Amino acid sequence: MVRFLPIFLLLAICSSSGFSRGATPQTDINFILASFSNSLTQQTILQSFQDSRGNLWFLTQEGVNKYNGFTLENYRYSSSNNASISNNWATRITEDIFGNVWISTRGGGLNKYNPIDNSFTAIYSGPNRRITPVSNDIETVFADSEGHIWLGYDNAFSVFDVASGEFRHFTPESTPEKIIGEISRFTQSADGTIW
Repeated sequence: MVRFLPIFLLLAICSSSGFSRGATPQTDINFILASFSNSLTQQTILQSFQDSRGNLWFLTQEGVNKYNGFTLENYRYSSSNNASISNNWATRITEDIFGNVWISTRGGGLNKYNPIDNSFTAIYSGPNRRITPVSNDIETVFADSEGHIWLGYDNAFSVFDVASGEFRHFTPESTPEKIIGEISRFTQSADGTIW
């Protein structure tokens, strides 16, 4: 406890003096409930995202929602509609450099949104790993600056080349590491490195 006291005192002194000089005055921020919030597929949002067309996307465990500034559309899985999203539990959303919106799901593989006919195409895991994901349970999806899509799973990850339609997988069998861990997020640094 004693070791932390000097740091605490330093923070207390800095916060009450020098650092506040020259700063802009604090503004009050007011939050209001969006008019469409009661129409979302679920009230717990896992991710919000704005695409290049200006649409706001809200992902939940009970479907996907798209708001264009005027109307809200709900997307849910339907066994009678092959163009519906493949699973209601959407985990992450991203947009690639070509303007394609991709949604990863838990249990429904990878979905690509088609804005022309407002539909989805799913890519499911299958025996030909060269053209399918490792699993239909995808924890995250990320688009890099080269146009590749990165998929994270529990103990594996993949890179999807959108142009060729081919996947490259990294699993405990293909790497020296026997445990990769759950891949929940990706990011890319300025030098192009994927983390």
